[in-house]
Amino acid sequence: MRSGRSDGWPDVRSAPGESGDRDMLGVVRRLRDGLAKTRDGLARRIHQAVGRYDRIDEDLLEEIEGILLQTDVGVETTLRIIDGLRDRAVDRRTRNPDDLMSLLREEMTDILGDAPAPVSEQRPRVIMIVGVNGSGKTTTAGKMAARYAGEGKKVLIAAADTFRAAAIDQLEVWARRAEADFIRHQHGSDPSAVVYDAMQAAAARDADVVIIDTAGRLHTRDNLMEELKKIKRTAGKQMDGAPPEFINVNAGPPGHGP
Repeated sequence: MRSGRSDGWPDVRSAPGESGDRDMLGVVRRLRDGLAKTRDGLARRIHQAVGRYDRIDEDLLEEIEGILLQTDVGVETTLRIIDGLRDRAVDRRTRNPDDLMSLLREEMTDILGDAPAPVSEQRPRVIMIVGVNGSGKTTTAGKMAARYAGEGKKVLIAAADTFRAAAIDQLEVWARRAEADFIRHQHGSDPSAVVYDAMQAAAARDADVVIIDTAGRLHTRDNLMEELKKIKRTAGKQMDGAPPEFINVNAGPPGHGP
């Protein structure tokens, strides 16, 4: 993955994010996902790699590149990190491997900070929480509601996981804690009907954010995926066709799809 440069260091590739906000969000998402899965192991492996070298050189950078790729950070993001490390080392005229961890932290912080904040001109902002069973969707919905409420936003939560009665009760507790409006139907109801009522209530109450908690589902279950599409369509119709945002909480066992 090297190319030549006159000073002996390989050329720096252009940042993937330069092609637009969508690319940058993809880079950041892969970095965040990779770090969330393997944070402790990643730091330990990089520390071990650094300890085997007496200078920052291409062999060390290639070993770090391999570690990042193995932790599912993604090719694009990995290349950006390695190029950033290379640039920072050259700019600061350092070859001391003890400096590498601080350079790496700076590069990752810059990447995470470069992502444009999700901007929704549509009010309310509608967020659907999706993922496999047992991945923490309901807790995520509750914590997001508390965060937005803490920022002074008017929040409404829709309990569209009507398959699991406990999820509705759990979410209602979160709504009370966040002082958020809460829309629920009976256990076993059509989740799209819950979303329809939630969107109507959000418009009437001038909500800033609508958070929709959905039932766990696998991508291999066609009927459940069709149900999710219906929920999305229902929300979109109430937003003049604008699609809701998706948060994929995917901490399920290996092999489970989003």
